[in-house]
Amino acid sequence: MKVVFRFFSVVFLFAAACLSSLVLAENERVSISPDGSGGVLIIPFYTSENGWDTYFNIYNPSASELLHIKLRSGKTGEVITTFSYYPDGYETFRASISENDAGHTILRIAEGACLIGGDAQLLRSGGVGAEFLIAESLGSAEVYSTNLVLPADFKALSCEARRALWANEEGGLVNFSYRNEAHIYADINLVNVNQGLSSTYSATALTGTAIDYRHEHPTNNTVDLRRVVGGLDAVEAALAVTSLENEIVNVSTINGNTEWVVSYVLDGYKNDKPYAQVIDGRTYACEVIRTFFDHTVDFDSMTKSYYDEDDDRFFMDNPNDTLNPGLELKPEPYFCNAVNLLVLEVYMEDTDTSSSLARKAHYYFHSDEILWDTSKAKLFFWNSDHGTIIPRKVPLLGFRMTTFVNSRVRDENILANFSVLLPHHFTCINKDNSPCVK
Repeated sequence: MKVVFRFFSVVFLFAAACLSSLVLAENERVSISPDGSGGVLIIPFYTSENGWDTYFNIYNPSASELLHIKLRSGKTGEVITTFSYYPDGYETFRASISENDAGHTILRIAEGACLIGGDAQLLRSGGVGAEFLIAESLGSAEVYSTNLVLPADFKALSCEARRALWANEEGGLVNFSYRNEAHIYADINLVNVNQGLSSTYSATALTGTAIDYRHEHPTNNTVDLRRVVGGLDAVEAALAVTSLENEIVNVSTINGNTEWVVSYVLDGYKNDKPYAQVIDGRTYACEVIRTFFDHTVDFDSMTKSYYDEDDDRFFMDNPNDTLNPGLELKPEPYFCNAVNLLVLEVYMEDTDTSSSLARKAHYYFHSDEILWDTSKAKLFFWNSDHGTIIPRKVPLLGFRMTTFVNSRVRDENILANFSVLLPHHFTCINKDNSPCVK
């Protein structure tokens, strides 16, 4: 009986261990935080163009001792600069990205202790009032909350002394220990002082990332999403969508105009677009086509443009055209950038197609079908699987911005300028139409 008892005890303990591992794996799965707080923040858009300033307000309530900040190109998604931020007791880090009098894009610290980074060959450092040159005026950002506990002798150093250690390649030699993952969250303010416009959105927070951090050089680009549990596949699964929906507001009587920000947040890591296009001598990955429609239109009755991976060709399928099914087409490239600005307007010859958020919109959508001042539009992503059109999963973030500038009511009263920002509504379905597991 004793042996039998031991046998069942071992079996029970083994089963309990397996169950605990499954629960742990479930808890550690990378996912989007419902409350906006997590170990990694993704900020899909910043701009310093057209008089806009972008304000980062990063909150650190659990007192992480080291944050890693990474800015990415709006064109390619590639890293343009990285920083290490030492809060030194500050709960909030505030900084702006704006254009200075010389026309250069700069990051300026408004609240915080010690930021070190920029160029690996010429490190910059500073606290409140410090400025850092940024190579591109439009892009995205990532912020990482590390679980490092730094030694007291290192924390006692001034910001300049820490920078000097890194400049001499000695900063990584400090001893450190670990703590539980510290969560952070952030609000992003887009402000145009000249036009009196201001809107805010929240950064997207990822939980369950469990990155193995070390005290690395501020410009070390290996601190990124590849190091989360499950790697990029786990991040892509958490962010994957098959469609997005939002509003189009075009009220000509009060100068209301809408544009969409569509950000491919993993463009700097991998390609999730099916179409290669050479633009200005460089090959970009692009979407096949975008189809917008009022929300009352039935999906099954739509004309769909898609890419057939088996034939490496593009087709247009109109379910109402029985004479010419599956017509081959030459696609126009869309969404070739990592961060894309799309102006949506009713087609009119005198329509102002300029972008509010940038010097130039990347794409325009004019349609006689947008008949109302306010309507909804939806964008689907799809592929072909042996002739069957199926949803295609794409990691996306973004929002729509509607601005009302120098507006008049009945050609009489001037309204105050204002802007409205609304995050996209994303959906994700599998090819059997079942919801994606997030």
